Amino acid sequence: MSLSGSTGRCSLQARWTFTTPQEVLENHVLEIDEGLVTDIHQKPYSETIRLDDCCVIPSFVNAHAHLEFSDLAHPFPVEQSFTGWIRELLQYRDKRRNALSDLVMGGLFELRHTGSAAVGDILTGNLTPADYRDHSDFPVSSVVFREIIGLLPESHDEQMHLAVQHLEQFHPHQDEDPFAEQATCTSGGLSPHAPYTVHMQLFEHLANLAADRKAPIAVHLAETEAELQLLSRQKGEFRNLLDERGLWRSGLFSKNGSPLDYLQLLRNVPQALIIHGNYLNQNELNYIANHPNMTLVYCPRTHAWFGHTDHPWEQLLQLGGRVAIGTDGRSSNPDLSMWNELRFLKERAPKADDQLLLQLGTTAGARALNLPEFGSLKPGSSASLNIIRRATSSQSLFAHENDLIGTMIRGQWIHAPV
Repeated sequence: MSLSGSTGRCSLQARWTFTTPQEVLENHVLEIDEGLVTDIHQKPYSETIRLDDCCVIPSFVNAHAHLEFSDLAHPFPVEQSFTGWIRELLQYRDKRRNALSDLVMGGLFELRHTGSAAVGDILTGNLTPADYRDHSDFPVSSVVFREIIGLLPESHDEQMHLAVQHLEQFHPHQDEDPFAEQATCTSGGLSPHAPYTVHMQLFEHLANLAADRKAPIAVHLAETEAELQLLSRQKGEFRNLLDERGLWRSGLFSKNGSPLDYLQLLRNVPQALIIHGNYLNQNELNYIANHPNMTLVYCPRTHAWFGHTDHPWEQLLQLGGRVAIGTDGRSSNPDLSMWNELRFLKERAPKADDQLLLQLGTTAGARALNLPEFGSLKPGSSASLNIIRRATSSQSLFAHENDLIGTMIRGQWIHAPV
C-alpha cells in the first residue's frame, strides 16, 4: 500500500495500539477512512501496513506554546533574574524583522512534523484564523489565546475591546458550517498574561467575558517567587521592572495578595489553563483540584531552564486535579517537540507511569483545550496519530533509544514510517 499523503482508506497493524493512553491493544488493526478512525479489529489483509515492534499512539496535544519565538535557535539566557530574561524577550520583540504570521507558520510546521496535532498558542499581535492554516490541507488545530496586558486603569477599555474583537474573529458564528475546515481548525481564547501585567479588575472583566462567550482562558500564574513577592508585599524585582517602565503606581495591588485571588475569579470560565504554577501553595492546589474546569499546564524543560524548585504536578494529580503538558516557546525551550518534552519528563521522573505521561501529553491537553476529537484512537475520533519504534519492549515508551518514525494528522501522512 502506498504511504503517500492521502485522506483515503488506510489500514495499520502495530505491535501495540494505544486506543487511549490507558488502553493498549496488541496486534490489532486500525482502520482509517476519510480522516477518521472507523474500526479496530484483528483481521489484517494484504494491504494492511504492518508495523512490527512499533506503538501507535494518539497525536500529541501541546497545551501551551508561544509560536512567535519559533525562529530562535536558542532560548534567551537566564543570568541574574527572571525579569532580566523578560528584558531580553522585550528587546527581541522590538528588533525582530520576521512577520508574526511567518513565525506562527514556522511554529505550526515544527509542531506538525514533531507529532502534535493541536496547540494552545499565545498570540501577541493581530492575526486571523487564516494565518493559522499554515497553507496546509491538514493544519494543526489551534486554540489561539489573545494576550491581554493592562496594568493601568486607563488601558482597560482598549484591552476589553481587543478581547471582544478577538473572540468574534476566532469564534465560529452560529450560521457557519460546523464542518468547514477553518471552523474546525481554529478557535479563540483569552490570555490575561500574568498578575504583574494585568490589573485584577481587568482580570475579573476578562474572566466574566470568557464565561459569557464560553471561551477558555490561559494565565501565567505563580511562575516565580518574585511574582509572589510582588503580590504579597509589592516589593522585589517585578516592582523594579514596573518602575523602570513607568508602570508603577501605589494601589495597583492589594496587600497580602496571592495567586488564589486570581484562581477564584476563574471559577466560572469553561476551561481555565493555569500556566506553569511553579510556586502554587497547598491551598491553591486544593482549589484547582476542586474545580474541574481548571488544568495546570506544566512545561518541564522551561521549568528546568529557569532552575525552579520541584514542580507540584504530581501533588496536584494526587489531589485529583488535572495536569497537561506544554512546551512553552523557544524563548525558554530548545524546540516545540512534545516527544522531546515527555522524554525529558520521564528522565526527571523515572518512576512516573508511561501511560500517565502519555495521557498528560495527549488526552489531558485535548480536554483542557476542549478538542474532543484528539487524544484517543477510538472509532469516530480523528485519525491523528504517531508511530513509535521501540528498541525493546522492556524499556520505557519514552526511552531515548526509541524513535518517532511516523506522524499522521486527520488521515494524512505528515511523514510516513519507512
